[in-house]
Amino acid sequence: NVNCLTNNQQPGEGLSDWWALAYTARPSDTGATPRGLGTYALNQQTNGRGIRTQPYSTSQALNTWTYASINGMAVPHGVGSVWAQGMWEVYWKLVDAHGFDQNLYNATGNAGNQRAMLYVNEGLKNTACNPTFTQIRDGIIQAAMDNHGGEDVCRMWEAFAAYGLGSNAVSGGANSTSPTNGFNVPASCQGGGG
Repeated sequence: NVNCLTNNQQPGEGLSDWWALAYTARPSDTGATPRGLGTYALNQQTNGRGIRTQPYSTSQALNTWTYASINGMAVPHGVGSVWAQGMWEVYWKLVDAHGFDQNLYNATGNAGNQRAMLYVNEGLKNTACNPTFTQIRDGIIQAAMDNHGGEDVCRMWEAFAAYGLGSNAVSGGANSTSPTNGFNVPASCQGGGG
């Protein structure tokens, strides 16, 4: 509800950024394509940095954030942008595996971008009020378990883990901005599954 994004580690601004990225993605984009938010308002090209301190991109040369990067970030905008980057990594892991479909109205579509949208939207229903990044990650993973036969669960864990939101990440609590990165995937995903 409207009172569920009042903690320091809440992803609200990042969810807004992520939806904007997902809704405006083009078939020609790749994960490494730099994407900025608010580029128009700043009179920048669409691949400009925008209003965040780094553009969204899976290229580590363009975006260096991990979960622990929220340390020292402004709440909620800086913290949220770090969440959006983590979910952008997951989005591209799904698009790379299942492709891209311009029809976002097909909520049960099989393309990677459609799956990402489904998992985020359904995942929020599984997420605690005033969540930590690990709690929202878990809500989204649960949505992946509940849809598409769970075939993306390990794929998503791999993306989250590479970003520092692995199974051994430590949030520090809802108001902490000093989490500890974790790069592990659950034992059930070790061995290259999904």
